[in-house]
Amino acid sequence: MATVSVIGSRGFGQRLQVSLGDSPMEPVFPVGFGIPDKPPADKPVLSVINYEKRGGLPSPRESAQLASPGLSQQPIPGSGHPYGLDTTQVGVDFVLFMERCCIYHVHQLHDAEEPNGHAFTALAPLLTQAPTVLDDCTSWQIPASELDRLLELSSALHLDGELTPVEMWMRIKQHPLFHKLNREGLQQLSQALIAGVQCFGFGATFEEQFFASTLEEFFGTLEE
Repeated sequence: MATVSVIGSRGFGQRLQVSLGDSPMEPVFPVGFGIPDKPPADKPVLSVINYEKRGGLPSPRESAQLASPGLSQQPIPGSGHPYGLDTTQVGVDFVLFMERCCIYHVHQLHDAEEPNGHAFTALAPLLTQAPTVLDDCTSWQIPASELDRLLELSSALHLDGELTPVEMWMRIKQHPLFHKLNREGLQQLSQALIAGVQCFGFGATFEEQFFASTLEEFFGTLEE
């Protein structure tokens, strides 16, 4: 089984995260990652991490990751990707991080029969099994086999001039320098990309030109 967890209270920055019980890797995006110091003007409520519920302050590893995104990391022996970033779990977590702007209105949809693009997000099928209230540390389980299906489903939506988070993840994996990308690098790239997210009520999308230029600029630094 896979566990779906809510990271943060309701507000800007709240997201979902998926973990597999037998996964040797810690989450690529640690608790607290990506929540800014101040919310944007159009989203005045900032998500808050309840560290008391989580047993205290962030772990030393999480604190180091949050404070030093450029921290070096050793390759993982025996992994298909040198840093273990080619797993389904990493892909789903990347997509969920990019879709965080949709979490509230996906969960609050009242008319299940009303057509909406959120049916093609990774969030939507996860939230059908979620509790009524999504607070920090809320969790529930889904069959691990559903993770691959989440990526397949959310890749079915194609938009002219725009990309979905799943399409972005596929292009990142296909980049010739993907093997040089480590966990901290993926965090940096994700922070740069999340600035371009748009959601008009039909799921998170990104302008293709913005994504392409951000990706090439980032991977260009790995060639140096």
